[in-house]
Amino acid sequence: MVFVLLALLAFPLLGLVLFLVKTILKLSFSVGKILLILLGIWLIFGFITGGIQQTLANLGKPYVEQKDDGTVHYVGAFSKGELELAPYAEQNKLVQADVDCALSSVTIHVPENCVVRLNIQAALCQVEIEGDKQFLFAGQREEVLGAGGTIVEVTVRAGVASVRIE
Repeated sequence: MVFVLLALLAFPLLGLVLFLVKTILKLSFSVGKILLILLGIWLIFGFITGGIQQTLANLGKPYVEQKDDGTVHYVGAFSKGELELAPYAEQNKLVQADVDCALSSVTIHVPENCVVRLNIQAALCQVEIEGDKQFLFAGQREEVLGAGGTIVEVTVRAGVASVRIE
């Protein structure tokens, strides 16, 4: 699924590179025809591997998974969702959460009596931490909140999104 999406995102860059090569070297080929052929190959590959079907089926639904190393991973694209970290804090003294979201909204509920270390890397993102709203055009924000015996490390990577920490 990820490969199919990354290949689709590479099309504008590939078109620009082909256009520049054609212009600089004064070659005669059709950039549009080459991109259409590559788009056809991409569609065939995507349908054969199931990447397109999986992407379309999960569009608008956030995905939460706990990996083998104990890290909680949240992925949201074109979605609105919530991530509750309290159940994971009951099991461990150290909770690590990775949140990846694009064109979406996510509310992260952190447990009480915990030290929360936030690392937010975002582009065009509204971040609200305990009522304090900030718009990140492109950058990073780090913050430590709370007190307690459990440490919760939250890493957020977001683009064109709204992230709320409660």
